[in-house]
Amino acid sequence: MPADATAVTGNLTVTSQTSSGYLYVGPMPTNSPTSSTLNFPVGDDRANGVTVALGPGGALSITYVAPTSGKTAHAIFDVTGYFTPDMSGSTFVPLTPSRILDTRSGNGLSGPFICHSARMFQGGRARRRPRQCHCRHRQPDGHEPDFAGLSVCGPDGDGQPHQLDSELPARRRQGQRLTVALGTAGTLSVTYVAPTPGKIAHVIFDVTGYFTPDTSGARYVPLTPSRVLDTRSGTELSGPFASHVARTFGVTGPDGVPSDATAVTGNMTVTAQTSLGYLYLGPIATNNATRSTLNFRSPTIEPRVTVAVGPGHAVGTYVAPTSGKTTQVEVAERSLGSHGHVAGDGP
Repeated sequence: MPADATAVTGNLTVTSQTSSGYLYVGPMPTNSPTSSTLNFPVGDDRANGVTVALGPGGALSITYVAPTSGKTAHAIFDVTGYFTPDMSGSTFVPLTPSRILDTRSGNGLSGPFICHSARMFQGGRARRRPRQCHCRHRQPDGHEPDFAGLSVCGPDGDGQPHQLDSELPARRRQGQRLTVALGTAGTLSVTYVAPTPGKIAHVIFDVTGYFTPDTSGARYVPLTPSRVLDTRSGTELSGPFASHVARTFGVTGPDGVPSDATAVTGNMTVTAQTSLGYLYLGPIATNNATRSTLNFRSPTIEPRVTVAVGPGHAVGTYVAPTSGKTTQVEVAERSLGSHGHVAGDGP
């Protein structure tokens, strides 16, 4: 990365934690952060994609927060790209989520992934080839990996990858936000890696935006994390989300997000849910969302999100298998996209 990089994209992973808690990543050291980057229980390796501003000298700070003192956790950080203040990079174009891969139905590829067998699929559009793809990559409910492992997404096929994009517990769906470079002719490759051969997993891939080499997209502006929604405390919205009821909340304000922002990145957290289900986040209200931003079963979980917004607002919907279920939601913004050129090199 160049010395003048202002932000990075990457994957943050926690492992060997001796207590539940969360990790915070930001540009400046803070022992008592008020927002989280990655929440986790004990005995569960977890990863989350991040886009985070860099501190002085290109540094990042990580804090581990646990309910009691003396606890420890190992952290892994894989850098996937960076932003610089010149105009040499790419601009971002947010999209309404679009499913381009679902191995269950044969969309993009047919049949499950086999361990250590890289498979290519089309990630870019032929008419206007983007350089990078921003997307949601997950294993669907009912077709979870039959063995714990990890999955990797990149521009080139690699059956023996060394970095990871998503930790996969056995028999549990897992989602991850990615910003990944595209290969030749706009292709992407996914590899499922398990400790033993012969294991399988189905994969879904939803595109939420792309980076293009021209200046037709939006420029990226990193921010210090700021909480814009917390239904527990009444920040923007008060009280839990009810299933199949879309709710609108503001994303602009004194933290520096202008009213003409076209998209925001951040962390969305779900907690105190009374049922499994998923959350949808987007610019338009929809009570019956058919695309998911965050799938969950465990008590507290969150992914990074990059989402198109309406005029100064976003809309969230909680979808549960049965009616009458509720959940609390938090959203912490980390950056924004506004009209113009990208403020740095796309990842």
